[in-house]
Amino acid sequence: MQVDDTQFPLVFLREHEQEHTSQQTQDQLEALLNRGQRFVLLTERLGGEDRNQE
Repeated sequence: MQVDDTQFPLVFLREHEQEHTSQQTQDQLEALLNRGQRFVLLTERLGGEDRNQE
């Protein structure tokens, strides 16, 4: 998954050809939270849709 914040405050959590590790994704999300600004996190799939994904 990749965190796309190019349209901040709209932040997209997207699947990407080049896989990021869970740690990289978590680090990106933490960096967003550390900004101290409100944002909206949008995903392309509903949670629980693929049980193999974290």
